[in-house]
Amino acid sequence: MELKPLPLILGRTDTSEEKKKKTSSTLLRLSPEQVDKLKKKANENGNFVHIYIWRCASKARKLEENQQSVVRFNSDIRARMIPPLPKNYFGNALAQAAAKGYIGEITSTLTILF
Repeated sequence: MELKPLPLILGRTDTSEEKKKKTSSTLLRLSPEQVDKLKKKANENGNFVHIYIWRCASKARKLEENQQSVVRFNSDIRARMIPPLPKNYFGNALAQAAAKGYIGEITSTLTILF
């Protein structure tokens, strides 16, 4: 997968203003019960936690509804390898996945899921 530049915020010609913003990070801890609840609401076993975080971040940024957004994340592919990895394989087996959409879609459509 080629890592293309992220979309610019509407009305801007570069990322300099975004780079000046103070950022923070936090560790999201979900109990098994919370994960099960998200799974049931999403009605899938896939990347529901990634989608939920993307939705929350999209809402927090307060961007225009027609602003394009991209989320990238790594997926564990150990169980999907053909031929399978040896049982004594030591290392990472990841593939990068990405999804894109518009803020309006992300924050409203996914409301049904969460």
